[in-house]
Amino acid sequence: MELKDYFKENTPDSIISEFEGHSSYFFHIIYNETGIAENQLFDNSFEKNIMNNNWLKGNKITFYYKDNKFIKTEPYFSNE
Repeated sequence: MELKDYFKENTPDSIISEFEGHSSYFFHIIYNETGIAENQLFDNSFEKNIMNNNWLKGNKITFYYKDNKFIKTEPYFSNE
């Protein structure tokens, strides 16, 4: 997982680097019908809403385990 995984393919590196200065992301282990793990991105800048960032594809990625391999979803926006 890298920060750039959350951004659209044509996002300039300068946008990703600037966002990195005020963001964090972490794994959360789950084990239910929605998956086995989640990686969520947070914008630690209080004056911005992460869902308003036009460069992002989403703020959460879910992982599943199927047929002896991990499957990663595309980023999607979640309020959780």
